[in-house]
Amino acid sequence: MFGIDLGSEVLNMVGSVIDKIMEYTVYRALWGLEVAALWLMSILEDIMIVFTGEQEVTYNGSKSVLINVFFYNSKIRGIYTGIAMIGVVFAFAFAILAVIRKILDVRGKQQNVTLGTILGNLFKSILLIFGMNAIMLVVLTSTNVLIQQVSYSIKNAENFNKGANYKKFTDEEFAAMGRVLNTIGNYSLNPSYRSRYNLNACYNDIRSDLIYLDDEGVFNYNYKTVDAATEQEIPTWQSVIQKLATGYDFRKEITLDNYDEGLTNALLDAMELMKADPNIVALEDYERTNETIKDVKVPLDRLIYIAGTMGSVGGYAAARNDSYNQEPGFTDAVRGPFYYGDKDIYKYDTVLEYFYVDTLHHNYFMVYICLFGMIMEFIVIILNCAVRIFNLIALYVASPIVIAAIPLDDGAKFKQWTIAFTVQLLGVVGMVISIRLFYVFLPVIWSPNLKIGSNIITDIVAKGILMYCACDAVSKVNGIFNGILADSAGMQAISAGDMRRSFADSRVGAALGSGLQTMKSIGADKGIDKLRKMMSGGGGGGGAADKEKANKQALKEQEKQTKQKAQNKKDYTKLKNDVEFAKQHGMLASNGKKVGKREITKMENAMGFMEKGHDLKMAMAMADAKMAEDRRTNVPPDRNKAYLEAKKMSPDDYKRQKFNAGIIAQTGQDINGNAVGRKELNQMNETLRQYEHIHNISQNQPGNQPGNQPGNQPLNQPGNQPGNQPGNQPGNQPPLNQPPLMQPGNQPPDDNAVPPLPSRDNNQV
Repeated sequence: MFGIDLGSEVLNMVGSVIDKIMEYTVYRALWGLEVAALWLMSILEDIMIVFTGEQEVTYNGSKSVLINVFFYNSKIRGIYTGIAMIGVVFAFAFAILAVIRKILDVRGKQQNVTLGTILGNLFKSILLIFGMNAIMLVVLTSTNVLIQQVSYSIKNAENFNKGANYKKFTDEEFAAMGRVLNTIGNYSLNPSYRSRYNLNACYNDIRSDLIYLDDEGVFNYNYKTVDAATEQEIPTWQSVIQKLATGYDFRKEITLDNYDEGLTNALLDAMELMKADPNIVALEDYERTNETIKDVKVPLDRLIYIAGTMGSVGGYAAARNDSYNQEPGFTDAVRGPFYYGDKDIYKYDTVLEYFYVDTLHHNYFMVYICLFGMIMEFIVIILNCAVRIFNLIALYVASPIVIAAIPLDDGAKFKQWTIAFTVQLLGVVGMVISIRLFYVFLPVIWSPNLKIGSNIITDIVAKGILMYCACDAVSKVNGIFNGILADSAGMQAISAGDMRRSFADSRVGAALGSGLQTMKSIGADKGIDKLRKMMSGGGGGGGAADKEKANKQALKEQEKQTKQKAQNKKDYTKLKNDVEFAKQHGMLASNGKKVGKREITKMENAMGFMEKGHDLKMAMAMADAKMAEDRRTNVPPDRNKAYLEAKKMSPDDYKRQKFNAGIIAQTGQDINGNAVGRKELNQMNETLRQYEHIHNISQNQPGNQPGNQPGNQPLNQPGNQPGNQPGNQPGNQPPLNQPPLMQPGNQPPDDNAVPPLPSRDNNQV
């Protein structure tokens, strides 16, 4: 028996060594080729979303979609104005020609055309010519919003169906999380805590609590808490325990002598974190808002890589925790950090913590075919969108001549122009829909839950056909969409804007098509790495080249600053509108989200920081820090100390301190320019209030100036006569809702009285 156990142990050890060698040689090479192609595709995607209008560009310091940059250019406007004048002349000429044709109509072909109709068409054409700029503004703005909303809706479809966005943790859930952390802390005290036996025993002890938390939906969120001041991630109970849940399948017991890298890394990280910081914060609740808004435009390279982890040709998925392979999703607990960008798919060690990278689990077959097909598709879409922009401008500039013909043909040519312009304008919508839908169904095709045949071969062939048809449909959906809009004039517009065939038949297109098919065999990862270095400014050079590079860098920095100023101005205006609207209606004007007084105060503080030159992100962080500091320093003032200081204060001292307090309240600095905090200002105001109460200044009665009348002695001082007690004489009543400053008969308190301490944060472990 001993020999059998020893032999199995040796075999397991040899197998682990071989797996490690394969992970850092063959599998790393496959992964490197994959991410190199993903990187190239991500560059093309960045260009594509600019040309389709999904992402704005900056021109002259202001942001706008690319097509608006050309349409609203002053030169284009000048050209249109000149042609518009010509169009007005042509409109009158065509109207006169129509009248002549009506008069000379001896055969009665113009019976339905009256002089009133001709005159009405003349006014219509002139009105359209001069109103075309306003029409273009409305049409382009509506189209851009439509494209952006279609893209947003498709890419965030999974978030819309995730259920509740808010989670309030119960006492039972806190108890389970506390037991998990307490168990890990106890096992970390073992001198041999890093041994696999100790770690596996620890994980088996916490499995029941992890199962309970999973059943309660605790692991349905991507926990990430960031310090607003330092922008560093703050570990919480929930984030630490979620990493434990994703490290291994907690619904299966692990044998003590088994080694699993994901489980080992998760437990050791938790132990080291608890030793370094025993006061880990426990979140009382969590909202998914930061997950959905933070990164609306999820790059396609992330989507393709994550889709490759959802099911392979062998029927397996790549997550190390098998419970997340049963119903894989882009935003589940394992894949969510990569989907939202918290984890980097381009870091091999990070990927290894969560996924297997071997060919049995990761779907390299799907990823490579998808990448090579979509790179070609992106190039075609970019060319089509570029041609579309110039076609639209040409139609816009030539529109006055077409509109001028309305009096002559009753608007027939203008109708054809309208169809051609509409096809070119809305054609990009079909492109956006086809691309986004392709990536919605890609993980469905390769999911292990989709069983097509009775064996793996049937599944592979059938899913390969589905993926090929999906890729081909991307190029067909746009044509179908345009065909719905177009008649003969629209088909001419499609032919003018379609660069697919001309590009595919060109030498460049043919060479690129064959090159993409052979990228794997020629070592494309090295070439792409070289291209990355060239694009990032790598390489030698000196003298004039260095000087030119420095000039380019300076211009780039200047452009960056200009963009930032324009963005800050836009963000400030939006924030100001939100604040004004929220004060009246209790919700933001930008998105309708309900906000309370605390959020409004935070936004007002952020506006103050933005006025000093900070961007929105920094201003919000500084506003958070300011409110935290206010909560920390906003302790009740020491009334005893204020009373004693008020007794010693002269009328001139009172006036000076009153003026100084007003300056501090407005600027945060005293008259000498020294910074003064909230705590000091509260104490100063309390001293002034005590002085005013002692000398009855607020009553403003004759003879009530300090020191004039016997009845104006300080409250509760020894020697006061009966009748001079507070409340006995009219005019000596304290202000309404004023708490008593001193109890009757008490002696003046000690100067060393200790103020009450702030309450302890109950979120500490």
